[in-house]
Amino acid sequence: GSRSETETSPSAQSHTLAIEQQRFLRDRWFWSGGGNIASNDELGLDLRVLLGGGIGRYFFQTQHQEFFAAAGIGVSHEEFADGQEQESVEGILVMSYDIYRFDTPEIDVSTDLTVYPSFTVSGRVRTDASIQMRYEIIEDLFYRLSLHHNYDNKPQSLDATTTDWSFVTSLGYSF
Repeated sequence: GSRSETETSPSAQSHTLAIEQQRFLRDRWFWSGGGNIASNDELGLDLRVLLGGGIGRYFFQTQHQEFFAAAGIGVSHEEFADGQEQESVEGILVMSYDIYRFDTPEIDVSTDLTVYPSFTVSGRVRTDASIQMRYEIIEDLFYRLSLHHNYDNKPQSLDATTTDWSFVTSLGYSF
């Protein structure tokens, strides 16, 4: 979750909790299922619960990088800040590319894009995108830089914006 506040705008918060399970098949194919719970003040979203599943494929997996894409379907329940509620059936399209190095200094760069075209609300498309970089400063001490973007071209809440950005930096220790 995150919280932000500026002199010109009141505090804004967003939270996401996600779980995913993959079952690997032949030739780098996999089945995937999972769900997430989210809220986002900027998008006028008090609660979204999404459950879904689909099929995907790792197009390449090496000791330094991997790329996969997946497609599926999900159902969601949304509660908005203005009191409206919406049940939806959505497509789920995912692409993920990771680059990593395990030698010192360790480096991990991850990019993810998920697109949710709605089958319930005509023309509605949501996206979640992120880029994360983790760099080992000294042995087992890491610096992390993350950029996240959420977009909804037809927010269902009256006073909601269509876009929310977050930028996060952190230090972490691995033991």
